Amino acid sequence: MSATWQLPIVALDLNISRSTLRSCVQQVKLYGYEILYQQIYRGKSSSSMRRVKPTTPVTSTPETELEFLRTEHTRCQRENARLHAENARLQAESAPCQTENAYLRVENALLKKVKALVEEQEARRRAGWRKPSKD
Repeated sequence: MSATWQLPIVALDLNISRSTLRSCVQQVKLYGYEILYQQIYRGKSSSSMRRVKPTTPVTSTPETELEFLRTEHTRCQRENARLHAENARLQAESAPCQTENAYLRVENALLKKVKALVEEQEARRRAGWRKPSKD
């Protein structure tokens, strides 16, 4: 009785994909059964996980204190202009919110007055007190 194995059936029995089984068969044909016992390490090697120290960029150092102060002054002017632009943008964005906040404050004050009047009327009603007639 000859036993012929078909790759799809064997792959199904071993619960592996057909492509994995096919590549294993090809490796056995090329290198022999010893290849199946070798461990294959995948992924990054440990040497690639080392931390690389950042190198400091080589910049020309100012030769005199005057040059240093001029470059620092220029940098500060640019930073100042950037901050002014950012401030103007934020103020423009917050303007609608400020108007809405003012309306809400007025509305809250009005609601507090209405609540106080309602509570006063309820207290009068509970006490049974009526205003004297104007006869």
